[in-house]
Amino acid sequence: MSTDITTGRTAWTTLRFPAPAQSFVKASGEPLESFDPATGELVATVRVSTTEDVAAAVEHGRAAWDRGGWRSDGAQRARVLYG
Repeated sequence: MSTDITTGRTAWTTLRFPAPAQSFVKASGEPLESFDPATGELVATVRVSTTEDVAAAVEHGRAAWDRGGWRSDGAQRARVLYG
């Protein structure tokens, strides 16, 4: 984000990135637009999750949890977070 010095407003930054494979359960519902209430500017468009989407996400999350492999030491976490 950047700030306009004349108005003090912070500009929205549009981020577009591919989701890592199998990291998310894609929502299949209708598109939902999110607007900045101060300016009316479109900030994001996302999909609404259905009951089935949520059930699939919970199922996949539980399966990942049950597989384990979550233990890591501080050095490993730092490498993931800070490169």
